[in-house]
Amino acid sequence: MSLFYNAFTGTSSLGDVAWSIAQLAWRKFNIVGEFTNFYNSILWKIRALFNAVDGGSFSWFDVGGIILDLGEYLVTFIPAGRVADVVTFLWGSANIL
Repeated sequence: MSLFYNAFTGTSSLGDVAWSIAQLAWRKFNIVGEFTNFYNSILWKIRALFNAVDGGSFSWFDVGGIILDLGEYLVTFIPAGRVADVVTFLWGSANIL
């Protein structure tokens, strides 16, 4: 299902990736607030990461950096969450990325 890879190749959209990740995180961590705002925040972060990759050509190192950045970003929404919970979430959603 690697939506993030598909977004790089043009067969999916960054919005699809952000939506899937936001839904998973919302359910897993019971994030309080407006879902649409959370989704837009995730989408903004994913777009920034996507634009940071040189000309759309990326390596596995880039993908690893994106996963790390996304994990750090998610921690801002779940300050009470344990690092192990975030790592488990990212590992479980790796097929999206």
